[in-house]
Amino acid sequence: MMKLFTLIFIFIISILILPSSVLSQETSDTGSDDGSLRFYSEEAYQVALTNYVTNMLNRYYVESLPQERFLVALMRLVNNEMNSRIKNRREAIEKYFSDLKMQIDELQQLEERLHASGIHELDDFISELDTRMRMAVRSGEINYKQKKVFEDALQLLYIAEEMIKLDQLSDPSSLNRRISKSKDRLLNAFGEVGDLELIPLEMAPTIFNLFEEWRKTDSYKFSARVIDVKIARSKLIKSGNIEQVDRMLNAQLRYAYASFNYLEYDLAERLLEDLIETYQDAGVRDFEDVYFYWGESNFALNRFLKARGVFNQLLQEYPGSVYLSRAYGRLIQLSYKLGEYDEAIRYYASFQDVTSSTQEDYYDVLFVAALCFYENVDFNRAVEILLSIPQNSEYYFFSQYLVGTIYNAGQNYDLAYDVFESMATSKKTPPEFHNRALLKLSQISYERGDYLTSIDYATRIPGNFKRYDKVLNILLWSHFMLEKSRQPDPLQRDYTQAKSYAFKLLEDYYSSEYRMEAESLLGYMYQSENDLPLARDFYTDVYKSKMERNNLSESLALTDSMSKIYQNSVLEEEDALRQDNRDGYVQAAGISEEFRRKIWDEKIADKSNIGAQVSGEITDMVNQLSELNHLRKLAVEQENEYAIEKIDALMDDIKSSLNLYSEADIQKALLINSYPVAKKVALADFQQQKDEELRQDIRDEMIQIDAQLQQLSVEIERAKLLGSYDRVVALEQNQRHLVEIGKKYDQLYAYAMGLEAAETYAEFDRWGEFGAVGIIDVNFGQRDRLQDQMSQVSSVYNSIMDKITQRRQVVEDQLKKIEAEIRFMTMKARLEERQRLRAEREQSFRETYFDTRTSEFEEK
Repeated sequence: MMKLFTLIFIFIISILILPSSVLSQETSDTGSDDGSLRFYSEEAYQVALTNYVTNMLNRYYVESLPQERFLVALMRLVNNEMNSRIKNRREAIEKYFSDLKMQIDELQQLEERLHASGIHELDDFISELDTRMRMAVRSGEINYKQKKVFEDALQLLYIAEEMIKLDQLSDPSSLNRRISKSKDRLLNAFGEVGDLELIPLEMAPTIFNLFEEWRKTDSYKFSARVIDVKIARSKLIKSGNIEQVDRMLNAQLRYAYASFNYLEYDLAERLLEDLIETYQDAGVRDFEDVYFYWGESNFALNRFLKARGVFNQLLQEYPGSVYLSRAYGRLIQLSYKLGEYDEAIRYYASFQDVTSSTQEDYYDVLFVAALCFYENVDFNRAVEILLSIPQNSEYYFFSQYLVGTIYNAGQNYDLAYDVFESMATSKKTPPEFHNRALLKLSQISYERGDYLTSIDYATRIPGNFKRYDKVLNILLWSHFMLEKSRQPDPLQRDYTQAKSYAFKLLEDYYSSEYRMEAESLLGYMYQSENDLPLARDFYTDVYKSKMERNNLSESLALTDSMSKIYQNSVLEEEDALRQDNRDGYVQAAGISEEFRRKIWDEKIADKSNIGAQVSGEITDMVNQLSELNHLRKLAVEQENEYAIEKIDALMDDIKSSLNLYSEADIQKALLINSYPVAKKVALADFQQQKDEELRQDIRDEMIQIDAQLQQLSVEIERAKLLGSYDRVVALEQNQRHLVEIGKKYDQLYAYAMGLEAAETYAEFDRWGEFGAVGIIDVNFGQRDRLQDQMSQVSSVYNSIMDKITQRRQVVEDQLKKIEAEIRFMTMKARLEERQRLRAEREQSFRETYFDTRTSEFEEK
């Protein structure tokens, strides 16, 4: 209630002290757009400042709550001890109030003497003191702090009376300061604050300034209360006998152990640490139990570094402790959680010398030690320990599974097979390990080449198995290899069953790393079936996944850089609020809002459901169309008209469904979810890198905190020697603050060491290269087929040309014969013509020289 009142008080004051210019803008600039904007900007600034201070106040309460609980516990212990030492409570109460009444009487007598002497300088203080004393009597509460303040005030008044009477007050201001300080202590004893001096300020304070001053005051008050309680306890220890000191020690022990049993580990840890620091100076030497439960409390709080230091201190201080075995067990677990496997193995060697199998957590430690040997690649020792875990242990089946896994990794398939078969046939095996054992048996059978047995084991695994994509992958490979072993002729192989499991894996487990294997095998199977375009598509998807990995890594790095800029702008925004820098706040807020929206857009795009759904649906329909197209070719070859008609109807339905998606949806799906495996691998690598950076940053911060704490310890001792107790209080506050920060870093480091990034797909690059080889093989196959076709055409052409040449030769021979006949007939005709002409000429000659006609003579 008190802190709620404080918060309300701060808000009220902040409203009262707002600069008048803010309020005047609302009235004077209402008609101006510029003024309205300035007013709203100022209003937003005030809202942001109020929210910032509220968050800081809530954080301060949360951080200070454990320390407040510790202080309350100490106050209860001190009060209980004081009550135990009071033999007669009634008599003590009566004595307390009788002393107060005597002080009131003394104050009245002093006031009468001063008035009789004509001294009135102290009237106001005397009146205030008298009022407070009577208030304390009426309240009926015992408060020795108030009583001590009353005694000091009375003593101051007696000194002032003598100084005034003897006229020895050379400096009245000195007495006034002493009276003012005494009055402040008087009011502070009643939880009030004296009148504040009205010091003019250069600027009106903001709500942050009020909060900061209140926080400092509250911190100083807390330190003062802690010191008061510890001083009171120290006095009780010094004034008490052995029995009383032992009672105080046991009371704090019981309080701490009760807190531990009620799971209030933080309070138990503080009480136990304080107990060692307090009572070892009082002569107490047996802190064996305290060290153990102190370490257990830190272990429960995930402060692993502190817990390891406490347990090591226990081993050093008490080498023969009854907690030796349990301490070594915890150190083994802590070293395993911190990733220090060599250190854990060293502790395990000591653990074996001091432990027995009857210890409650014996097999817990044994199992963790086996994991350390496993992580340290000492498989023989790991198997030796795992085989020693009995069947009634909760770690038995996990141990057996690890043993089989180690055998399998070492290619001892017979031993591994026996272990997993025993788990698979036992009715006591939990369902998860039963299914895992069946999967391992299927994988071992596959490695042995017994594909039918592998399929049998895999089909026995239920579909609700959380890594059923592994089951589909082994079924895909088994059916694929079975068909290859059955049919030596690639053209006669039937991969229908293998393809069905591949498509189911692609459809049901879109982001599974085995997607690349399924697509690669589908490309190979379609290539062997001469469906080259579809084979090239699958190979291309696999290859592009590998190529897109770098782009996705760059995208993650870009988003990370935007997050850093956003965080820096938020810090600048907060700094501007603390400095009351409105221009700086507006600028930083604009940058942070811009990058916040960019980061949000990236997250929306990354987490988009429509992308995954649309991409999955489109991929499924395209694959179905490709498969139906292949079946249609077979139906055409078989001249099955009925099958062709049914296939065409199904293809029309799928095409109509595909047309329901717009180009924007398809593009968005392709942009967001085209390469899920590449994205998964890139994200795992990036997260692993960020986790390691986080661990290193935490380690560096913790080293700096340790160095600062050591420096503060030196400065505190120096301030104590110089008697500068104000500086001691300030340094102890810084020390306490750093200790609290160190505890948080310890928990954060344990959290960072527990971070496990998604396991990277080791064969990602190999399958990506296989996709590239597949594309090349398909392209070269097409070129070879084209070359074969050209060769066949060339052969036909050559045979035709040969036939044409032969025909031409025959024709030419015929033509030559014809020409010879023509020449012969021509010559014969010419010969006959010459013979005719010669006969005619001979006839003419005869007629000319041997003719005796008269006509010839008459003419003469």
